[in-house]
Amino acid sequence: MKLTLPDNRNTAVIFIITILFFFRITEMFCQVENADSSFQLARTLAFSSKYSQSIALCKKILEKSPKYQDVQVLLGRVYFWNNQPDSALIVLSESIIYKPYEDAFAALSDIHRWTAKPTDALKISEDGLIFFPASEELFLRKVKALNDLGNYSKAFSLADSLIGIKMKNPEFRQLAESIKMKMSKNIFTVSYDYDYFDKQFKDPWHLLSAAYGRQTNHLGRVTARVNLGNRYKSNGSQIEMDAFPVLGKKMYAYINAGYSPDYIFPLYRSGISIYRNFPKAFEGELGVRVLYFTKATILYVGSIGKYKGNFWFSFRPTFIAYNNGNHFSQSYSLISRYYLKSSYNYLTLTLGYGLSPDDRSRETLLQNPDLKSWRINLAAQKIVKGTNIISISIGMVRGEYIQGTKSIGNDIFSGIIYQKMF
Repeated sequence: MKLTLPDNRNTAVIFIITILFFFRITEMFCQVENADSSFQLARTLAFSSKYSQSIALCKKILEKSPKYQDVQVLLGRVYFWNNQPDSALIVLSESIIYKPYEDAFAALSDIHRWTAKPTDALKISEDGLIFFPASEELFLRKVKALNDLGNYSKAFSLADSLIGIKMKNPEFRQLAESIKMKMSKNIFTVSYDYDYFDKQFKDPWHLLSAAYGRQTNHLGRVTARVNLGNRYKSNGSQIEMDAFPVLGKKMYAYINAGYSPDYIFPLYRSGISIYRNFPKAFEGELGVRVLYFTKATILYVGSIGKYKGNFWFSFRPTFIAYNNGNHFSQSYSLISRYYLKSSYNYLTLTLGYGLSPDDRSRETLLQNPDLKSWRINLAAQKIVKGTNIISISIGMVRGEYIQGTKSIGNDIFSGIIYQKMF
């Protein structure tokens, strides 16, 4: 079949231009399609730690599509992962100069943070927010940079305000909780717990605690606590020390030690846990607690937590070794916390099976941890006038009080906590 051009010269010229334009568009479309598929391959290579191959492919893409900013951002990040920070900074800076691009600002801020330049990271995130004022990723970088600079109050206020306007990234909540521990230099706490037993004991139990905590440079928040208790118709006292040393940008520890000369408390108690923040707003814990009554009871603890929107969920198993390790029992807790307008204001629901090592009001029952029990606890916390925190809780434990029998009783408990930050 022959292609016959129209006789009219103007029509022929238009026809030829149209054909050429069609072929050019087709060629451009193929180039874009090839660039996109090559970009995906470069990402795959990068995330498989094949950095040199990814860099080579990114450069090849940019030869044909020099303004492909997603490729520029990927190239910058891979340069850094390949221990070429100077090349990373050059590529990302040139990308931003060509055209402000949200991902390029975020990547550049990350690299400054990772090379211990939080001031530069803060400036880049703020520059990016001028062009992208609603960017969650850039706000997140700004909060992280403020935290690295030790400006905890400003970092927390920003993270908390962003949570209030329903930013979707769960890392804001995770960061706010982490910064909150470091924000106030001093905190005074007083608490009271009351336990009523319908069958197991004739008299209720009382626990009054007072604590003073101070933020330090090396050990994190260090807290001294005095506990005064009345159990088994007897009074007693216990002293404790806690510390939360920071082990890195994503890790911290919990250390505890306590002593009591009175039998209504453990003679000695100690504990240590390591906490680690993971991507996607997950947090994990592994640790051990030791309670020494007449013999040692060793508790191996762990937890996995997840921030999801206004919620925080945590699953916490505990494995308990007692009688010189000849016996083992276990307990589990499932915690759900719903945050209101602030990270200080929330509601908590706890469901559990078995005894918890962190339940100070009932810790003496861990001398016989094989007793089966189930518990439910509701709690609420609210901050008042910026520096006062009030928490209340109420719950019930239903379980055995004589092992291997049908002797089932209820423990109805309540508690109130007041904290003053200054």
